[in-house]
Amino acid sequence: MEATALREAFEEVGIDSEQVEILGLLDDGLTVATSYVITPVVGVVPAPPRFSINPKEVKEVIEIPLSFFQDAPRQKTVPNAPDVQSPPGYPTYHYGEHVIWGATARIMGQFLALLAPLLLSDEEPG
Repeated sequence: MEATALREAFEEVGIDSEQVEILGLLDDGLTVATSYVITPVVGVVPAPPRFSINPKEVKEVIEIPLSFFQDAPRQKTVPNAPDVQSPPGYPTYHYGEHVIWGATARIMGQFLALLAPLLLSDEEPG
């Protein structure tokens, strides 16, 4: 799983696998549009990467701060929105003109749920 994720990250946006520290895997998920089963791999890099986009694979890279996703009021459900093919009730995020939905939104939801205890403990006075 990890090797595939690192290879894809390099092929699609030019992230050097030698720079990535793998933290772990999230739960498998089924994509709505294609019915593929995907396993999200979480990793960190020591500095912001210099992206080299493969235009055959990626239209653009959108960098969104983690704090944006932590702001619960930004998360919405979009019942049958014409530009979103996600089933009603699934989370979506609106960042500027971008709508983050489907598998990406579900992955972010799981990631944030796992981080929540850590982020809450950072906010408490100690």
